[in-house]
Amino acid sequence: MRSLTCFFLLALTSMVHAQGEGGGARSVYLRLLSFDTQAAPDKSFAFDPKAADGTVGVEAPIKNYLNHEGTTVSLTGNSLVFSSSDKVADLKKEEFQLASVNLPAKGQAFILIFLPVGKGKFKVLPLSDSVKDFPLGSFQMIGLSRFPIKVALENKPYEIKPGGITLVEDAPMAANGHSSMIAFAMQNGKWERISSGLWPDPGEKRVLEIFFDNPLTQRTELKGFRDISPLSSAEPEPTAP
Repeated sequence: MRSLTCFFLLALTSMVHAQGEGGGARSVYLRLLSFDTQAAPDKSFAFDPKAADGTVGVEAPIKNYLNHEGTTVSLTGNSLVFSSSDKVADLKKEEFQLASVNLPAKGQAFILIFLPVGKGKFKVLPLSDSVKDFPLGSFQMIGLSRFPIKVALENKPYEIKPGGITLVEDAPMAANGHSSMIAFAMQNGKWERISSGLWPDPGEKRVLEIFFDNPLTQRTELKGFRDISPLSSAEPEPTAP
């Protein structure tokens, strides 16, 4: 998939209001997910942008899936930068720069979705990884499309605004443990059907469903990621040792 620059930048504009700087040191647990499976860099290291000279970056792999593996980083604020080099001296060099993000001021665990905006460059969408915000057994539908989206699960409607997030808990399921899904986008003044299928019951897992505009076809498409190893609600969120 080629660069999704324009569409992702537009969609992210309305999502960044929850981000910002804050004071005090904290540890955050991160799981990094590449939206485009072909764009994930071979190596990624996370840095506090205020890191002192000589600091070595924390290895932070950007994966094509969500499993039990994550990265713990200590921060003096809410900002994070990612580099393909583990040397802090390389942070200012364009060839090593991958992305930067401001995390929400509250929270200890986040899923970071890396959206390609150029060769080797990314915008980052941070999502809470807490089961309080993203419960087990739920779907989280994200609108990266420039169009409003409507999804019917077993004929029950849900709407996702451009740049919005809609959480679906206890989604209606048929007797076979699947939910019949039909998705529409508001295009040319009417709801146009863009996708259909069956969504299996997440059980004790969680699922991200992302609507986006394909820059090649200009069509709104859907891409899903199953979180096969979410944090348990019976366990505290990971912290630095």
